[in-house]
Amino acid sequence: MNKKSNNTYRRLLAHLAYLREKLFVWTALPGEINKWWRTRAELRLVAEGQGWRIEGEDKEKARIAYAHLIDGRLKLFL
Repeated sequence: MNKKSNNTYRRLLAHLAYLREKLFVWTALPGEINKWWRTRAELRLVAEGQGWRIEGEDKEKARIAYAHLIDGRLKLFL
């Protein structure tokens, strides 16, 4: 890696550390992200009556959320 790229990468790592430590932003490791996407890909929404339910392994970790545009603002409902 050349010096400029190395410095840029170090600044990125320092910024992520700041976000994590000072602003309490969650930062995931690449393996955690990979596992999450693979798990999510196996989950399915199933219609049930007038609602929905989640099926699949680790379904208890998932949530169904609805987003609506209300007065020009996006509102999220869990």
